Amino acid sequence: MRGREGSVRFEALDAWRGVCALAVAFFHAPLAHPLQNEAWLSNLQFCVDFFFVLSGFVLLHAYGDRLATGRQVLRFALMRVGRLWPLHAATLAILILLELVRLVYLSRHAATPVATPPFGAGHRPVEIVTHLLFLQNFVTFGDYSWNFPSWSIAVEFYASLVLALTVMAAGPRARLVFGAIAALSALALYAVSPRTLFAIQNWGILRCLFDMFVGCLA
Repeated sequence: MRGREGSVRFEALDAWRGVCALAVAFFHAPLAHPLQNEAWLSNLQFCVDFFFVLSGFVLLHAYGDRLATGRQVLRFALMRVGRLWPLHAATLAILILLELVRLVYLSRHAATPVATPPFGAGHRPVEIVTHLLFLQNFVTFGDYSWNFPSWSIAVEFYASLVLALTVMAAGPRARLVFGAIAALSALALYAVSPRTLFAIQNWGILRCLFDMFVGCLA
């Protein structure tokens, strides 16, 4: 279906994106439910890989002909920041506000038992900086920090920059380079995570690169 300015909108993919978004939210929801002990539930994480593949497909389809120069790549990078960063920063701000509320409350009720102290492990102030720079999957301090599911946004941002630079540098040979990056990412991912595709902390970028460049090939 053609949308505004002659762009093509893939309605079937929009529908699948909605289904997968709900599945990921259900997987992460901290709720007790009768399915939480089912072995197959962890496979809902494949929905994240669907998003990565879809990103490669859609980004290349939309921008593949507009990434021939450094100026165009810079514009693409700024557009990706504008698309991903504001909502991420707003969510982080809400979580920081809740942590400040905890800090104030516990300063007045010191005897209240807590699992972790305010701004402790996983909520250190320095980790606010890593989140704001989309580095939370690269500099992890050994903990899942703040808005944990946002690791996927961070790696997708940097993988999309690799995609743009690849298109600019490879030109007509881009398809061969896409295949090479996908294959090398798959091998590297297998080396660091031989038992599961669901690598997240530290190696999520390899998973994203593999998925995204498979999407480019599609």
